[in-house]
Amino acid sequence: MKKFKKITAACLTACMMATSLAACGQSGATGSTAGSAAGSQGTTAEETTITYWYWADNDDYAKTMEEMVADFNATNGKGITVVAEQQPWDGGGYSTNLLNAAIGGGPDVASFKLTATPSFVANNLLANLDPYLETWEDKTDIADNLWNIMKEASGTESVYVMPWNTQILYVYYRPSMFEAAGIEVPTTYEEFLNACKELTVDTDGDGKIDQYGFSMRGASGGQEPWGSFIYAAGGSHQAIEDIALMRVIPGMTVLVPCDPIEMKKAVFAAAEIDGPVYIRVARPVCECITSEDDPFVVGKANVMSGTSDCDVVLVCTGLMVSKTIEAAKMLGEKGVKAAVVNMHTIKPYDRETVVKMAEKCKAVVTAEEHSVIGGLYSATCEALAGTDIKVSAVGVQDVFGQSGKPEELFREYGLTAENIVKKATELIG
Repeated sequence: MKKFKKITAACLTACMMATSLAACGQSGATGSTAGSAAGSQGTTAEETTITYWYWADNDDYAKTMEEMVADFNATNGKGITVVAEQQPWDGGGYSTNLLNAAIGGGPDVASFKLTATPSFVANNLLANLDPYLETWEDKTDIADNLWNIMKEASGTESVYVMPWNTQILYVYYRPSMFEAAGIEVPTTYEEFLNACKELTVDTDGDGKIDQYGFSMRGASGGQEPWGSFIYAAGGSHQAIEDIALMRVIPGMTVLVPCDPIEMKKAVFAAAEIDGPVYIRVARPVCECITSEDDPFVVGKANVMSGTSDCDVVLVCTGLMVSKTIEAAKMLGEKGVKAAVVNMHTIKPYDRETVVKMAEKCKAVVTAEEHSVIGGLYSATCEALAGTDIKVSAVGVQDVFGQSGKPEELFREYGLTAENIVKKATELIG
């Protein structure tokens, strides 16, 4: 058996997620306990004992947990005493042992594996949190994607486990490889990066790397917490210039589907193209606004609504298609006829459709969740050069991205139906 060791890669500022068990009130959650629970606060609160199960991957972890519990008991000032009981991981059997124990009445709270949620829900051992969340005024502070992850984890449309944002991370390493490479176990991030570099080697001398210094472990077990880390990335993780970069590459086809249905069609279309293809995939969850019957022809835009007998043509792509459809309805309420053109292919650009739709009104507004430099707006202006068609843009101006939830950022950069209406109204006077 291969020998592995672990390095604790993050401080234990928060222990493993503790989840209340709905059917565990029998295990001593109320009643008198040792007076030490009140600690130095001198409270007269009714004393309560809570039994807490956890597993520890190593002795240092267990020691840290004991210290955290002792500190909480001494300082919480609520008359609460936590009795922490270390349980074996047992190759994953911990979850089964916890399930069986919970059915019998205890413990009160426990470290919990997200993948165990369905079995606990099926046995009515977790409280449905939906009624509480419906009235929680700060619910929107947590990204929608995290709520979706919690629902998916339960296998239902309800939330039974609250999201968390602090995860105990480990880096596994193989001592034999470290010894062969002549390096020590890293204690800083810089040393970790260097170890990854030193361990990435060609082991058999064929000129090809066959051993990499770092890899993700596991599947749903090893990677299950990462949903809460990857969602709300900051400006350095936002691609608001990718279309521009891809457009300048000779022979590159650039596709920007607007929903899951178009995404599927884009993948199949890309497989038929003899050459490089870039498909832009949006991170936020979006609803389907097209149907399976709608055409998807590379280089041919789809007219979603309206005719050439319109007042303004709204050319849109990606996530802005749904907002543009909304803007067209708002313009209609003002007596303005707007045609919506879904430009799912940025390169090659469908000049023919846009010119045909705008030949009477001579007014086009583009909408994209991308920089106005080099993206859909630029492609549209290039395609319509030499015509008398006026073009205005809704998109990210010449600025860097910043951190925030998708809808917050859309509002920050004016990527809204209201702004599309404003631009259209200004353009047609």
